[in-house]
Amino acid sequence: MKKRHLLSITALMMAAMMLLSACTFGQTSHVRIDNPNSSSSTEQSESSSRPSGKEDAKNESDAKKVIQLIDAIGTVTLNSETAINRARTAYDALSEAAKALVTNYQTLVNAEMSLENLKSEADSSALREKADYVIGLISALFPLSFSSDGQVAEARAAYDALPEDAKALVTNYQTLLDAEAEVPYVMEALYVVSMIESIGTVTLDSESMITAARSMYEALSAKAKEYVSNYQTLLDAEAVLEDLKQGTVTEAMADAAFSIYDFWWGEEEDGYYIILNYTNKDTVKTITDLSIEIGFTDDKENPIIMDGFTSETLLLLDHDDIAPGQSVDGDENFWGPVTCTGYEPTWVFIYSVEITYTDGSTLLIDGDAIYAVCDWN
Repeated sequence: MKKRHLLSITALMMAAMMLLSACTFGQTSHVRIDNPNSSSSTEQSESSSRPSGKEDAKNESDAKKVIQLIDAIGTVTLNSETAINRARTAYDALSEAAKALVTNYQTLVNAEMSLENLKSEADSSALREKADYVIGLISALFPLSFSSDGQVAEARAAYDALPEDAKALVTNYQTLLDAEAEVPYVMEALYVVSMIESIGTVTLDSESMITAARSMYEALSAKAKEYVSNYQTLLDAEAVLEDLKQGTVTEAMADAAFSIYDFWWGEEEDGYYIILNYTNKDTVKTITDLSIEIGFTDDKENPIIMDGFTSETLLLLDHDDIAPGQSVDGDENFWGPVTCTGYEPTWVFIYSVEITYTDGSTLLIDGDAIYAVCDWN
């Protein structure tokens, strides 16, 4: 029994020694052996972030180069963009430490701002110039004419080609819209205007052309009729045609077609002759024949339609054709012979002139178209 008790004590002691040994071993494994020559971890961190002398020198050198690039910008113009970009690129490539050494960085920032302002002003000036050109094109559109079709198209194309910012500067854009709305009426009227212009000198043969012009005019819209600039010419042509059809010509028409600038009488073996000097004032037609009606009276002041009025129709003797604008005088400008009926006249005057042209048309000048009065005695 005693022996068994001793074994138990021995076992307990051995277990305690093993436990003590294990604790000692664990403490030993956690002990840090420091190098007496090394600094603490904090000192090592501070030492690693501090630049060396070489790094300081490089930062100073790099910063100095950027400072020089910024100083080289000088007065900012639109031509400074390359120098400014070069300085900005060099600055952005610096280390943070070197950037801190660039003492004129604000100069670079100011230069960049100045350049942007100049570019903005230049863009505005260019836009204004483009807009002013289009404004000029539009301003020239009115009054509209038959060449306005192309002018309106040109103005529209120029406006559409503008940048949006420039379009906003075109102050007369509504005028372009108005012109575009009106031009179709102008072009509609063009054919009628051309037809009226082609009428020319009115003769009886002009009736078909005058009638066609009138029909085309009436077919126009009310707005297009406003652009028939020579409508009065059509009215005048219609009036002249009506006069021709009625056998009468106004004094103004007579003066425009024919004039006598000298009128007298002469005696030949077979009687008296009426002698004229005259001009074909028509600018187109050639006169191929002339006849005149002369009257006799003893009242110089009132020779037409009076008691005792007599007249004779005489044909021009031996004459050549009279070209437009040609004047005739000499031996081929007389009518005759003249005979008197029942009494000796005191005055002789021209009562009417009938003109025949080479195209077959005729013009009768009568009524109040008195060219001259002369003393028969």
